[in-house]
Amino acid sequence: MDEQVISPSESVVCILTGHELKDPNATVKYHTGIDMKAVQDLAPRSEPHGRLSNRPIPVEDDLDSILRAMDAPRTPVR
Repeated sequence: MDEQVISPSESVVCILTGHELKDPNATVKYHTGIDMKAVQDLAPRSEPHGRLSNRPIPVEDDLDSILRAMDAPRTPVR
């Protein structure tokens, strides 16, 4: 946004893939407040506190579902 490459009205889709050399925990914790390194069932929950955090939107793994989710209205986290 600072470089005006993505406007505030545009949607951005990020696809995180698993790999031993990546640590998606930082991204997941930033956007959900869930510490994935903790035991899954006992993972502490907190409200996301990042200025630009967005809760994940679970979708089926097909293009139509992804496109429908992208058109869905967003509820900002406050």
